Amino acid sequence: MPRWLIAAHMRRRSYTKQDLFRTDVIYQLSLRLAVSYSALCWALYGHGLFAHDQAEQMASREPKGAKQMAAADVVPQTWHPDVWALSERDHRSIIIGGPEDLVVLELEEHSTAGFAWDLREAKALGMRIRADERVVVDEEAMGAAQKRRLTLEGDVQGILRLAERRPWERNGQPNQSFEVRLDLHGRERGGMPRAQRAALRKTG
Repeated sequence: MPRWLIAAHMRRRSYTKQDLFRTDVIYQLSLRLAVSYSALCWALYGHGLFAHDQAEQMASREPKGAKQMAAADVVPQTWHPDVWALSERDHRSIIIGGPEDLVVLELEEHSTAGFAWDLREAKALGMRIRADERVVVDEEAMGAAQKRRLTLEGDVQGILRLAERRPWERNGQPNQSFEVRLDLHGRERGGMPRAQRAALRKTG
């Protein structure tokens, strides 16, 4: 885990050094770096961002709480799968996870102007919607700024695309768009690789 790579992910998510003392921040960074939670804590110590006792304290914490925070009211059968918390800052990212992982999107939605996120392509990709809610993030803002919070899951591989449109202009130019490349197949379960099986289904 080179320091520059950790720094790049921190910049993308607008994390500060102080944010590294939050379990949820360490957990989300570890997902994007494809390492364990504790391994990242000790890597931060190795790069001089944590003192030894700080790394020890952070590494001793269970990431389950961070998963519960990201999943909010959605409770999976077990907390072994990961919970990806995505925002506009993850636009065009690559997410590599497992088939039971939860993907939680929090995207600004201009509902006061009649716009809403169109979920048709997400459903066509094979994503299942576990939760769909609107969260007010600034009650004092003009029109009460809010976000659309979507919790999705699915054993899928492909590009998840969302477009914010007015419902009566569903084929018009979107107000804004969001996409991430997903590979939620997880590990191969043995036998013929999935990609080869899919190719055979298409040809035969």
